Amino acid sequence: MALDENQLAIVLQASVDRAGELLRNDGGFLPFATRAKPSGEIEFLQIAPESEAESLTALIGRLGEKLAGEARRSEILGSALVANAGMAGEEQGNAIAVLVETEGFCRSIVVPYRFERDEIQLGEMVPEPAEPRVFAGFASAR
Repeated sequence: MALDENQLAIVLQASVDRAGELLRNDGGFLPFATRAKPSGEIEFLQIAPESEAESLTALIGRLGEKLAGEARRSEILGSALVANAGMAGEEQGNAIAVLVETEGFCRSIVVPYRFERDEIQLGEMVPEPAEPRVFAGFASAR
């Protein structure tokens, strides 16, 4: 069973809101995951690095593997992997990067942000097609 567009939008918004909260409170954040359970509950999951040398990419990979196992066991219907990312280009800055998925659908969303007078200002969400990490092998992406 897959989440519909509105349900997936709730997972995305909850993920961006949580990242914004962490940015406001801590000035940054380690990668985390958001998972939507069949009960309708949304949970956040953060795991500790295995060592000081573990890369953020490896940490995201472990989060993705954990969620993929839960998806295969039908314990979750949707997910998001969330990271604090730098942006390349003319106006380098920071962004919240979200890979949001459900069975048959996956998008990468980038939300630029900046701090202004001790407040975080979020920019427009920029969606892009992406390859699934959690629901890979499920029905083809829409």
